[in-house]
Amino acid sequence: TAWAFAKLGHFDQSLFAAVARRFRDSGAMNDDQLGAQFIANVAWAFSKASEAGKLEQATSEELFKNLATAAEASVADFTAADLANVAWAFANANQMDPTLFQSLANRAENFLDDFNDEELDNAEWAFARAGMHRIVKRLKQNRKRAVEDAAAAKAEVGEVDVSGCGTIVVAGGGIGGAACAVALQKRGFDVVVLESDPSFDARKQGYGLTVQRQDAVNAMGIDLAADDAPSTSHYTFDDRGHILGVFGEAFGGRDTGKERKECKNSGRFIHIPRQVLRLRILEAVRPGTIRWNSRLEGFKTSKKNPKLIRVKLTGGDAIDAALLVGSDGIFSTVRRKLALPGDRLNYVGLMVVLGIVDDSILNVPLTKRRIFETVDGSTRIYVMPFTTSSTMWQLSFPMEEKEARELAKDQNALKMEITQRCAAWHEPIPDLLANTPLDGFSGYPVYDRELLQPEVLRKAATDAGMSRVTLVGDAAHPMTPFKAQGANQAISDAVLLAETLADGVRKYGADGGFDKALPTFEQKMLNRSSRMVVGSREKAKVMHSNLALRPARKVQRETDVDMVRVIKMLRAKGVGAKTSNDERGLDAVVADVMRLCASGGVMEVVENDDKKEKRDRVTDEKTPSKKQKLLAHIDGEWVKCTLIKTKENGKHKVKLKGGNKVVVPADGVKPLRGREIN
Repeated sequence: TAWAFAKLGHFDQSLFAAVARRFRDSGAMNDDQLGAQFIANVAWAFSKASEAGKLEQATSEELFKNLATAAEASVADFTAADLANVAWAFANANQMDPTLFQSLANRAENFLDDFNDEELDNAEWAFARAGMHRIVKRLKQNRKRAVEDAAAAKAEVGEVDVSGCGTIVVAGGGIGGAACAVALQKRGFDVVVLESDPSFDARKQGYGLTVQRQDAVNAMGIDLAADDAPSTSHYTFDDRGHILGVFGEAFGGRDTGKERKECKNSGRFIHIPRQVLRLRILEAVRPGTIRWNSRLEGFKTSKKNPKLIRVKLTGGDAIDAALLVGSDGIFSTVRRKLALPGDRLNYVGLMVVLGIVDDSILNVPLTKRRIFETVDGSTRIYVMPFTTSSTMWQLSFPMEEKEARELAKDQNALKMEITQRCAAWHEPIPDLLANTPLDGFSGYPVYDRELLQPEVLRKAATDAGMSRVTLVGDAAHPMTPFKAQGANQAISDAVLLAETLADGVRKYGADGGFDKALPTFEQKMLNRSSRMVVGSREKAKVMHSNLALRPARKVQRETDVDMVRVIKMLRAKGVGAKTSNDERGLDAVVADVMRLCASGGVMEVVENDDKKEKRDRVTDEKTPSKKQKLLAHIDGEWVKCTLIKTKENGKHKVKLKGGNKVVVPADGVKPLRGREIN
């Protein structure tokens, strides 16, 4: 209960105090059967309540003392994930109980080889904050050794003779398919890629993406540094330009321990146009590998050899493949032909519009070397560098599936929808949307699929008599774009496939290696990607709800600054989206406020604080009129309604779609925008 209320940003002091008393009085915290996830959730919830000033210090101290006792009693049963979650939750709450953290550190010695990358990051950060330098050193050493061992294993696998394995056919020459070709060819496999485009230039330039798995790109021997359009900071604003969250290397980094300026590159991630990334990968493919203007029509087991797959093309040609890899996207023909049980697309209820604006059309400071996103509880825009001389934006909002599909076909109607929807948002968003040419943006409804279980995929292929068929990328695990993981996962799939196949051949020979390797590959691929599919789906919900408006939702971990207080101080000082016009630069101004906050500085309320905002809103916006169609904020969501009347105290009486009449606060209604009116 406490976690759910904290997640929604509702911190009722009496509720949290009652929960804390119940734990104390019932002796629940002394129960050594409490799960690690439960302990971590409670710690997180009460830390948020404390940050919001809704928990007395004595109550907080007693609760965390009891939590630490419960965690210490259960630590022997913790997994690596449990340990990382609990350590992070306590460190994030600034509750570094020495006895607990010593117990966690001792237990961590048993998991040095078991942490995944995210868990390792969380554990390192938590132990470092708790001053547990010995275990931090051990974790870092083990991370380094794991990288070296992986490199040695790859080198060993690379020496395997795969010349007798036959031809691997990859359906789809996008980023995932091209990556498969490069990774497989580096292991010595013979590869043919079928691509329906008549040529590379037949496809539009596409939109930008963020390469987050540089280890996978580096494994293919591809250097993207010269193509990066770097950013060193990330901001979240509300629709009026107030800062809700900020983080990035511009404000200090774990790697350098020094401040990073706006003029330096991002280092960790690379922002690159999709077609440029595709080109760089294709440049590493052997000549003749890509068969342009070739579309897969179907496939079946070869009559001559049951271990081969007869791949038929639309022109009548056929290829006998030792393995068919479906890398043909979310609407995959290969996946459809496998007839997976219950397989269908899942509409997530959102429309996405993507656009690109060149600096020659619009050049504004806020979109340079910086990522920013703006949210209003329903609609969200995400803006990032496309190249060093252009900007890409992604606008998303709720819409019925049928309406979204129709809107995607009408460019003029789509332009009207997005400009009306964000007309009152802070600059430069209205100009950014208005100045994007009609041929510079496109929209589509967002789909994903339910998680594909590896045993289901393997059984479907085997039952059809085609065990030498597998899937990668969006064909295997399509996801929403809100964690920017689609291309990253596809590249990781390609590298994993090549490594696993080569290892299978090394252990079992050319004849049996593929059959042994495919179940292992699919298990690893789908287990890894499932976290991203679920995470992307959850983020889609959060970013289009009032949860997105919670201040300090994304925390700058590498500093010891109280980010909730930083956000309040930025608001009090009038620092926001418009500050990008400051000659010092937005990042520098924010960094100054962080330092002031860290040193115990005092907030100075300026004229353009909330009071002025409310006064301006009364002046600038018309009072809702009787029978006007509006959106009312009911139970955490914006729903359509009709205004009945506005009371003297400012509250509004409205009629909902089903006929119910309710009273909402003065700020609980807003006008309908764009196609919401229909």
